[in-house]
Amino acid sequence: MTYLKYCHLFYRQKSDVLFLSRLIRLNQNTLKAIYTHPFNQELFAGTLPQEKFGLYLRDDFLYLRQFSCALQNIAERTEMTHPGLSKQLNTLANDVINNEHSMQLQYREHFREFYKHQTGTSISQYSQYLVKTSTQAEVPEALCSILPCFWIYYQLGTMMADKDPMKPHPYSDWIATYSGADFVQITQNLAAEVDLIVEDTHPLKQLELIRFFSRSVSFELDFFDEIYYAQNNKKHDIRLVGH
Repeated sequence: MTYLKYCHLFYRQKSDVLFLSRLIRLNQNTLKAIYTHPFNQELFAGTLPQEKFGLYLRDDFLYLRQFSCALQNIAERTEMTHPGLSKQLNTLANDVINNEHSMQLQYREHFREFYKHQTGTSISQYSQYLVKTSTQAEVPEALCSILPCFWIYYQLGTMMADKDPMKPHPYSDWIATYSGADFVQITQNLAAEVDLIVEDTHPLKQLELIRFFSRSVSFELDFFDEIYYAQNNKKHDIRLVGH
């Protein structure tokens, strides 16, 4: 995800992201399935087959275009109420588009005959969901829907940083994009911003926010499954733990 290294600070910070803690706890089983997924384990070990990595890159490339649109939509909607957040979302959305070409150049061997690529079902549905949510759902719901993309890769990067220094392998540069300080900072700040926005919401409203976050988490797992297991079309239901 090449856009990650262009991330900067979000609107404001808060040390206690209590709502995020609840989101993580409720989705712990699905998140664990992502963190321990053979795709990620083999990616970190440098043993992931090149064809699977290439398929992931091509799907991710197309996903980022839609993700950029979702960020831009939320930026426009928060321009008056949260101008700092809006500015950073808009900057990030533009960086995604501006640096797509860099990804194609760096991994050009995986983009030969790109015009023949057919996007996977899971990532197509995920992309459509994010764009639709960014325009039709309320802003807190929209923010909760984009947060898992940041949080999951932040956690994967943190897990790698806690291990022994990684020996260089074909995917080292890719992994470095979501274990860098900039990405850690933007994820923590976005999580804090979400917590600030939802801290005074009604408990019933928070249940809706949980649903939006959880659906994106499930889409992330579907994506890894579809890439790794080729013809797998199984979809994961939202699986919450406790309340």
